[in-house]
Amino acid sequence: MMYRLIHFVVFSAATVVAADWASAEDRIDYIKRIKPILSAKCYSCHGAFKREAELRLETRALMLQGGDSGEVIVAGEADASLLIERITAEVDERMPPLEEGGTLKAEEIALFRAWINQGAETPMEETPGDPREHWAYRKPVCANVPQVKNVRWVRNPIDAFLVAGHEQLGLVPAPRADKSTLLRRVYLDLIGLPPTRQQLQAFLADESKDAYDKVVRDLLESPRYGERWGRHWMDIWRYSDWSGYRNEVRNSQRHIWRWRDWIIQSLNEDKSYELAFRMPTSVPGVVDFRPETATTRRLYGIDQKNTRPFGEQLLVARRLVEQGVRFVQVYHGSSGGAGAWDQHSNLKAKHSQNCAAVDMPIAGLIKDLKQRGVLDETLIVWATEFGRSPGSQGSNGRDHHPFGFSVWLAGGGIKGGVTHGATDDLGFHAVEDRHYVTDIHATLMQQLGLDPRRLAVLGRQRLDIDFGHPINEIIA
Repeated sequence: MMYRLIHFVVFSAATVVAADWASAEDRIDYIKRIKPILSAKCYSCHGAFKREAELRLETRALMLQGGDSGEVIVAGEADASLLIERITAEVDERMPPLEEGGTLKAEEIALFRAWINQGAETPMEETPGDPREHWAYRKPVCANVPQVKNVRWVRNPIDAFLVAGHEQLGLVPAPRADKSTLLRRVYLDLIGLPPTRQQLQAFLADESKDAYDKVVRDLLESPRYGERWGRHWMDIWRYSDWSGYRNEVRNSQRHIWRWRDWIIQSLNEDKSYELAFRMPTSVPGVVDFRPETATTRRLYGIDQKNTRPFGEQLLVARRLVEQGVRFVQVYHGSSGGAGAWDQHSNLKAKHSQNCAAVDMPIAGLIKDLKQRGVLDETLIVWATEFGRSPGSQGSNGRDHHPFGFSVWLAGGGIKGGVTHGATDDLGFHAVEDRHYVTDIHATLMQQLGLDPRRLAVLGRQRLDIDFGHPINEIIA
């Protein structure tokens, strides 16, 4: 039987969080400090797509216009502004509601007070149009081809629309480019390279009517086409061979080029854009918790401040599993606590704080999967990059320790209530039922129905010499 996988990673990377309190003397920058909060917490109900109580909050003009209850800000008078009244109301009436991103923090409320008291100033902004009216969402309708005077310039119906625009504006088209210029243009446009001397001479010598069309077909079938146009996709997704960490290229993802080559291959094979469109557009539905009951949200600790960030991550993980996603990876700390587990000092206090943030959501996830009948087919793994040394570092910290640490698994064909392996009395070395990390990999891949010997990666010799072995003692 094959299983889905939910993988937790305790991440040790340093994070600096700067306080964002507003004093009365500060001039509040709307773009940097107010609008990001509105975008994250308010636009989902009071934006172009959804207008609860006919209220939109994307611009100052829309706030002054207000909704069913009138204007929501009174410039210079925070205490008279409906916006302040709603974000500071009793919990049951406070905006935004819990299921829409949670109530605002005290420092965020202070920012809104200061901004309104300072006149609620914003730069000039255009009111966003209704995204549903964008041409991409309209059903295509075959337009009538316009009748034009300059019929000699028209080679296909699209040209007729261009000529109609020329004639409406009183423009005269430039003369037709000579063959050598035309060839250079199409080469640079489709593959980003100029034609060779031989290619130019062949085109000039071809007197057939479809000479240009043949060149276009050949360029579209060239591997260079995907390389040229794949760059635009990679720019959008911020692709880079180098991670940008300090000056060390070795810290980059060694196999990121595979993703680059997939983009190029997809363009050259003329694959559909449908899947690429469906994947990002399906995300809003996955992170919309409104269908979840209050009981479920409490189960994950979303109703409590310290457990809410990780609880929301795990609830998204469960919803992804329900959508058929085979692999889900969750990092604890992605909401601001990254590095909190890497305790070279003050370990006891910080680890106690971290455990309090994750224990309830994890228990909630396991219970939720079980009561929905999918725990048996979902493999949960809690892992870390290394453990902590048994000896102290400094006065109250612990150093990195790779020689003996714990990983736990649940569901997905794993025995429950089983402890396998042990360290020495000091917790320094694994001494009983020792396993290298590749044994854990082999166990996971076996449960997922994968053969590690068929997944060897070029340039990574470890998989060639040590595939690991499934830990049968923990498999049900």
